[in-house]
Amino acid sequence: MKEISIRTMEEKDLISVQRVACITWHEAYHFLLSKEERDEYLQRAYSEERLGNYLKEGLHFVAEQNEMVIGFAGFFRQDMINSWLVAMFVLPEYQNLGAGKALFQAGKSALIGMEALLVEVEQENKPALSFYEHIGFEKVKEDSITFPSRKEVKTHILKYSLLS
Repeated sequence: MKEISIRTMEEKDLISVQRVACITWHEAYHFLLSKEERDEYLQRAYSEERLGNYLKEGLHFVAEQNEMVIGFAGFFRQDMINSWLVAMFVLPEYQNLGAGKALFQAGKSALIGMEALLVEVEQENKPALSFYEHIGFEKVKEDSITFPSRKEVKTHILKYSLLS
């Protein structure tokens, strides 16, 4: 099996990123939202137009293996000291092979001068919570998000110190 590589996301990656988002979202949130709610969210959040706009802001990386995009991550600066990891998804069959950690490291390395990286994770998404805690994030706050269907979902805000 060829090694996983990380590179900056490009416009040519948008269709592959949509594919990864669709597969992983359905896998990760099947217990939380109905298929219709997931489809509606994906159509809105991961449209080619919206992804194209994302490329103009923040830092975005893809993970590849054998020249196929298997994951992606997006980082945005909130202010002079805090950034957010707004999305990180790796195809289920490539999870636990180091792609998520490599995507995190790429973002972390690019956030020069920042003090903290924040991420919001649904409380019921135990695999994601476990992953983030394993790489050094700490829970700092409980919150919630409301989906367009008006379903409220409890979340955790986790923080990673970039000062060390």
